[in-house]
Amino acid sequence: MAGSDFLGGLIIATTVPAGIFTRERYARLAAQQPKFKLGPALKATAENKYFWKMFGTGLMLGMGLAMFEAMGLYVNIYYVFGGDKKTGAIWGGYVGTLGTVLAIASVPLVWWLAGRLGKHVTLRLALVWMFIGSLLKWWCYNPRYPYLMFVLPFFYSIGISSVFVLIASMNIDVIDTDELRTGRRREAMFTGFSNWMGKLAGSLAVALSGWLIRWTGFDPLLGGAQAEATIFKMRFFYSFAMAAMVLLALVCTWGYDLTAKRIHEIRDELERRRAAATSPRPTV
Repeated sequence: MAGSDFLGGLIIATTVPAGIFTRERYARLAAQQPKFKLGPALKATAENKYFWKMFGTGLMLGMGLAMFEAMGLYVNIYYVFGGDKKTGAIWGGYVGTLGTVLAIASVPLVWWLAGRLGKHVTLRLALVWMFIGSLLKWWCYNPRYPYLMFVLPFFYSIGISSVFVLIASMNIDVIDTDELRTGRRREAMFTGFSNWMGKLAGSLAVALSGWLIRWTGFDPLLGGAQAEATIFKMRFFYSFAMAAMVLLALVCTWGYDLTAKRIHEIRDELERRRAAATSPRPTV
């Protein structure tokens, strides 16, 4: 409880001041821009192909994580450690901690690669890295060699952290393309629409995950004596089914061609427009 209180206090202390004191550079210009009605605003959002590619990528990953990642706990406890919940939880905590450390430590490397290869290329590499990590789960969750679990964070954790860091940044680039086309800055519409759709899909995926666990035939009363078919299904969902969702996310990035050069051109044009709109007009 003390640790949770500390983290909660730290989050409040660092995020609330940012919300209070951060100011939009062009706040006056944003306040003066004509408003979109809901229908035309949704239509303009739906017409942005880059939005759908980023939304689809995040949606496939989010649904895959919500449906299949819960299987990892069951595979760890009931397959690797034969129903020993305490040992499974301890090992899972160690692997999770390593994954968190690697995920945070890899962020500078991701941005270094993004600066040289482009965000879209780096995103695809991160998805491939995550895909490899998903496949490796089949072999690294091994009751004979449980230490193999410590291999996974070097692939899966680094991959998933890199993917979501890049998607967050690329969504800003998508909004820039919309402003270039419509002349309006509409973060709220893009964020609101994607969050609403994402939460709806995520809720359905979480509900489906419970059904999937029951469908595998898992019986908590059996402990470590689960049926072989049950263990097989859990391992399959956790590894290959999740890998399939990552592959679908990779497919969603097909045709995303916003290179670093093009992004800089768009931002330079937007800055020129904003400066012209805020500069005082000459008096006659």
